[in-house]
Amino acid sequence: MKRFLLFISIITFSFSLFCQNNEPTKLKYVFLFIGDGFGLAQSMLTEGYLDALAQDTDEIHLQILKMPVLGMAETYSNRNFITCSSAAGTALATGTKTDNDKLGISPDSLPLQSIAEFLHKKEFKIGIISSCPLDHATPAAFYANTTTRNNYDSISLQMPLSEFDFFGGGGLMAAKKSSFFYDNLEQNGYVVTSNKETIDNHTFSDGKLYAYSRYLDDSFSITSMIDEPNNEMQLPYFVQKAISLFEPLETPFFIMTEGGKIDWACHDNDPATTVLEVIEMNKAYIEAYNFYLRHPEETLIIITADHETGGLSIGNEYRGYNCNLELLQYQKISYDKLKSEIRTFAKRKTEATLAQTYQLLESYFGFNNGNQHLNLNKKDSLQINFLYKYQIEKRVKHPSPKILRKMRQLQISSFSMARLAFDIFNTKVGIGWTTFGHTGISVPVRALGNGAYNFSALLNNSDIPKKILFSLGFNDKLN
Repeated sequence: MKRFLLFISIITFSFSLFCQNNEPTKLKYVFLFIGDGFGLAQSMLTEGYLDALAQDTDEIHLQILKMPVLGMAETYSNRNFITCSSAAGTALATGTKTDNDKLGISPDSLPLQSIAEFLHKKEFKIGIISSCPLDHATPAAFYANTTTRNNYDSISLQMPLSEFDFFGGGGLMAAKKSSFFYDNLEQNGYVVTSNKETIDNHTFSDGKLYAYSRYLDDSFSITSMIDEPNNEMQLPYFVQKAISLFEPLETPFFIMTEGGKIDWACHDNDPATTVLEVIEMNKAYIEAYNFYLRHPEETLIIITADHETGGLSIGNEYRGYNCNLELLQYQKISYDKLKSEIRTFAKRKTEATLAQTYQLLESYFGFNNGNQHLNLNKKDSLQINFLYKYQIEKRVKHPSPKILRKMRQLQISSFSMARLAFDIFNTKVGIGWTTFGHTGISVPVRALGNGAYNFSALLNNSDIPKKILFSLGFNDKLN
């Protein structure tokens, strides 16, 4: 019922906006949210989980789903039906489709202007935020031009040249080599800090700011919420900070926010981490929505994705029509962290017993915790016992053909205890995945505010920045 009512409200809202008279736009504040890997299934998985916890399917719990305008965007790149993040980021930033791996450049390697650069020249304040490193593909597409997304040194050196007013969220991949790249930002007029008090007290008059979370993992991204639940420097914090810097100025602004860790979780087919990262992006959206309530005629909010990741399905062949999304609450660790923990665990030769292996998995997934849906069955135990024998007890690094044949017989997909644990858990929850990579399925485009009706259609991802400029009243070509 709630989805039917939401559908009616979308149609009514879109039609009323379409019929409004063509007055000069008052739009001056734009929020663009890009959920990396954030397809329709990811949002519905999160909503289903929140429904299950609340035991209420009539209320819409994910605020993003209440946005009144819904369109779709095709995500293919210049040469491939399935895009990479740099080609998709380039399309969303510049309005031009390019080849996979290229960033901010056309298929013939000419530099492209991003919407952020265009608006900065029009005296808009610019904020670029991501839960991933700021020199990663999606955020970098708004300020950098390079033949490959992996050229982190060049990308990081282009950051200060943009002269954008605020960068926030993750660290820099280039800083793995040297702190020089942070120093370079400081030498070019940025305050660079992960100190929360310094960030909290920073005002626009203090100069340009690059604020990154003090909770960073080994990849220089913000630590996943599931692994650091007390992290108060997640995505919503940085969106709120950008708003607090720009709002008092009463000058136009453009803020791009990437929920990048959704993609990373989906690459790992990691369900609860995916859900918690979607919830964090939803909280970040609420910060923008509260701003919209203060400036309804002047604000536009768009939420989309660069592509879908994982081929996520709610339902699998083992559970049929049954799905127990509330079981996601029992997952207490990300796939990436579990891999690391199992490697460390396996080195404790005398302590790493089979019984302790079961205890480890039970503590992180709730297996055999009294919930009948999480009880390990005979097949599960045979699989765990087999991988324990070879991966942990004997510590085999390269499985022999004999071991691989036995794995196929036991339907073990990977020579990894962490992967097996997640496969078992996904099956019991009722979730399916088709890939560890991206898919070519179209992604939702949700919108709210002045000009939102421009996004209620089947679009190309490259249309989105053009429609933002149109909503702002600019007739200039972006590229």
